[in-house]
Amino acid sequence: SDYLGTPVPSVARHLANGALDPTFGSGGKVLLTSVAGGFRAALVQSTTGKILLAGHAVSGGANSNMLLVRLLADGTPDPSFIGSGVQQLDFVGNSSDEVANAIALQNDGRIVLVGRADGQHVVARRMADGVPDTSFGTGGQVRSATALDARDVFLQGTNSPKIVIAGYRAGNGSRQTYSGSTQT
Repeated sequence: SDYLGTPVPSVARHLANGALDPTFGSGGKVLLTSVAGGFRAALVQSTTGKILLAGHAVSGGANSNMLLVRLLADGTPDPSFIGSGVQQLDFVGNSSDEVANAIALQNDGRIVLVGRADGQHVVARRMADGVPDTSFGTGGQVRSATALDARDVFLQGTNSPKIVIAGYRAGNGSRQTYSGSTQT
């Protein structure tokens, strides 16, 4: 959706009969007007009913950062998540191309984001409150040129899940282990 001529991330919730849910946001819609720019949304719901969104936001000029948002069940940003419910993740600095394309939740509440930054695939893991999981990769992230544009993610296994990503680029895919090392 647009807000005053600027694209902003938005979310809508519909009832089973297709009508917008009036208990969600404003008339069934939430516009995140504090975030400018495009948004390729991926959604997941936590076991507590909170909604997590992943995408990207323009951070200044043409630069974009990965975006992670957590909403309460009524559609308001969750203030217990990074203080505002909205977090921009800048992995490369001054990159014009940082996008989160998919999101998954581990059983322990950790958040896994996949996408791209400057021609590399990125896998980032955050703790349930949004801070980087420093036990994963370097500072909570892994970047690798093995898949140009990571588009989807699922967690394989339950006790110590593997993070499996899919995307597109000529060649074989890769699988990131729980610690962030690459397996082919």
